Amino acid sequence: MKRTKSRLEDDAPLPARRAVLHQATQVLLGALFAVLATVLQNVLWEWIGPSRFILYYPAIIFAALLGGLTAGISAIGISALLAVYYFIPPTGTFAIASLRESPQLVAFILSGISITILNSLLIRRTRELEKAKTVSSQHERLQTILDTLPVTTVILDSRHRVIETHGNADQVFIDSGEHSTPIWENTNVRCLWTNNDQTIGARDWPSMQALLNNVVVAPREITIVRPGESPVHILTGAAPFRDSGGHVIGAVVAIQEISLLRETEALLAFERHKLDAIFQLSPAAMALWRGPGMVFELANPAFQALFGGRDLKGKEFLEALPEFEGQPFTDYFRRVMETGESFTGREVLAKHRRTKDGPIEDRYYDFCYVRINDWEGKPYGVYDHAIDVTERVQERELRERFVAAFSHDLRTPLTAVKMSTQLLTRRWAEAPPEAQKITSRIAENIDRADQMIRDLLDVSRLKAGENIQIEIGYCDLRNIATDVLGDLSTIHGNRFTLQADKPIKGFWDSKGIRRILENLCGNAIKYGAPDRAITVSIDQTEEKVEIRVHNEGNPIPPEIQSKIFEPFRRASSVETRKPRGWGLGLALVKGLTEANGGTVRLNSSPDTGTIFTVILPNDARKQVSRAA
Repeated sequence: MKRTKSRLEDDAPLPARRAVLHQATQVLLGALFAVLATVLQNVLWEWIGPSRFILYYPAIIFAALLGGLTAGISAIGISALLAVYYFIPPTGTFAIASLRESPQLVAFILSGISITILNSLLIRRTRELEKAKTVSSQHERLQTILDTLPVTTVILDSRHRVIETHGNADQVFIDSGEHSTPIWENTNVRCLWTNNDQTIGARDWPSMQALLNNVVVAPREITIVRPGESPVHILTGAAPFRDSGGHVIGAVVAIQEISLLRETEALLAFERHKLDAIFQLSPAAMALWRGPGMVFELANPAFQALFGGRDLKGKEFLEALPEFEGQPFTDYFRRVMETGESFTGREVLAKHRRTKDGPIEDRYYDFCYVRINDWEGKPYGVYDHAIDVTERVQERELRERFVAAFSHDLRTPLTAVKMSTQLLTRRWAEAPPEAQKITSRIAENIDRADQMIRDLLDVSRLKAGENIQIEIGYCDLRNIATDVLGDLSTIHGNRFTLQADKPIKGFWDSKGIRRILENLCGNAIKYGAPDRAITVSIDQTEEKVEIRVHNEGNPIPPEIQSKIFEPFRRASSVETRKPRGWGLGLALVKGLTEANGGTVRLNSSPDTGTIFTVILPNDARKQVSRAA
């Protein structure tokens, strides 16, 4: 605490010149009040008469009050001299007091001295009371400050005995009934230096060192071990304090408990260890880029292995991996850094070298970019979590190419069989009904097989990222729906209801719309309640048209609904029945809908049944051309 000058020091001896000047000032002050009293006496002569001392008493009192003892004595002396030699108005001549008035003069002098001494004592006592009040106020203010600080303060005397404490003294005292024993005097408590676990003796405490060596001891960390309790960590330092003569008369000890800080540091270290273990041992590639320059700050072994162990840390992305110039990854990084929104990529193509001098290869990654903020909430960098899925992509592409080639080659013999069947039908026009029935069944099954192959080819194109070939033209959806439901009714009976009060005209692929309706209605027949109607409704607004196919029956489980439009997906609730397809129909519905610039959604619950809704623009040409 900064030491302030005490008011008691006002009476300390002044330098010689200042002392002489101070005394002279007091003498002049006393003379000034004496002269002023003389002037007033002459002015008021008519009223006070020859009473020479009546106005000198106030002069002495004021001089003593304002100037102290010296000013009062000066006022007495000057007043006594002026009382002996004084003017007699109105002639302005001097008069000298007779010897008969000497007792009055002596009484005046003695009484003046008494008044001066009393005034001086009164002034000194008043000043002492003011100083005591100021000191008490400062002490209370200091106590309030010490009690509110998050630091325990202990004041010791020169014998290392506790005088007073402020704050939470539990860290350094053990309650033993009437008295509190300092921990350095308690044999049941072990005090250790935290950094080396050595026991601390009483003479080694910072407070004792401050007293013995008369030095300020910097804070040190100490661990206090009490029986049956968790260790307590404190930070303590000490400084001696001295009397006016410079002698050490005690010490001030500051103590702050940091157990929570140390516990938090240990927990943070443990969490950091876990994260570091995950970071280093994870098979996923992980990296942290810092700042707008995309500087590598961290890269785990899996990430470095992707690039042949090249030196990445501390380098900018394009400096360390120049082959990524012109690829979209830096744009993804900047977008995440600027907006704070995470970016997820699925099977994204990256062209890079797997060794420092190797050729550039095509690799595919699933990855996620996440922005990392600093302690102030400002953007710091971007974390990259990536998985190499190249083998998965290559296997899928190989499988899809095989399916496409196989399906294409399979259609060739089917076409020949179909043509032969048609030739037999024409030649055997007069054949028995049974023969015609057989040839008709052969043709129907060939058509069914051909449709399945076409579906498989279209799904293969969709999975390969290609678009289904469509031909957009002007057509009426109500007419298409009427034809489809009519064909289905000849096979499945009158189970269909069409809700379309007016023609629904626009530009779409009529064959694609027909396949959408056939698949959705076929799906409703397969998995809907066999004794309930299937409703097809079509509504058109100024911008779009909605086709809804509704059937009642067991709903599609929620966990299946999000994947129902994927190829070869069928609801688990229906897979216990006899197989009725390959699970391609809904994938084709989604692909054909998107090829016409639309979307498809599903709503299935026990209360509403199952509703597939296809939403198409009134003019698919605009959407398709925009997508192209």
